[in-house]
Amino acid sequence: MLKNRKNKERDSLESVSNILSDYLRKVLYEPEAASLDVSALPESFHGLGNELKSLHASLKHLTWQTEQIAQGDYSQQIDFMDAFSVAFNAMVAQLAERHQILEERANRDCFTKIYNRAFAMSAFEQYLNEEKRFVLIFTDLDGLKYVNDVFGHQEGDLYILSAAKHLTSFSPDALVSRIGGDEFLLLVPNIGYDEAHAKMKELCVQLENDESLDGKDYRYRMSFGIAAVEPGNTLSASDLLSLADERMYENKRERKRAAKGVK
Repeated sequence: MLKNRKNKERDSLESVSNILSDYLRKVLYEPEAASLDVSALPESFHGLGNELKSLHASLKHLTWQTEQIAQGDYSQQIDFMDAFSVAFNAMVAQLAERHQILEERANRDCFTKIYNRAFAMSAFEQYLNEEKRFVLIFTDLDGLKYVNDVFGHQEGDLYILSAAKHLTSFSPDALVSRIGGDEFLLLVPNIGYDEAHAKMKELCVQLENDESLDGKDYRYRMSFGIAAVEPGNTLSASDLLSLADERMYENKRERKRAAKGVK
């Protein structure tokens, strides 16, 4: 009798062991197929079965959170598994910080630290898609080659940096980018042509009188062209860029004629 009871207990334990082993194997290697019917276990194992199912649910949620992080959602945090949660949350915070640094570097001109061409073009398309009221301003530096050739590239670099400094003071809302060696693009929301033109004239004067020019026999000068965009605009991005570019070169020609005394 005692032997039969022991054999039954052994068989029962072996059955429970097989059920739980199979479940844990699937949790680790086939999580979507893992399933445990706690009611099929002896009552004394119900607590353990429920704990294992809870762990399975937590691991499934952790897997989902990891997938979200891989897609760029760094807001994910966990509050279980004690020391693991601390390490996991610290890892997510570091990933978020590194992602921000890399994204910032990708969007910035490495020399002037203002936005680069790719970021500016993306923002321009977004402004158009959202039908914002804004101005597009093209500007380039007059005589940069002369400064480089006569006074050296260090002076030319200072010219570019000085222009970037003044252009970024246009307004807090202005998105200022360097799109070429001596070319800049500004996107300024919620202003019109006249206001933008007046502000650019001010910046041109400020650049011509930049403190870094003290004691030097040349001036910094820039030409600019403006295209104003209103809600309901029908011009394409290419058309607007061409318009601003054309107006910039007309401004350059006018300034050259004025410098020569041509009416």
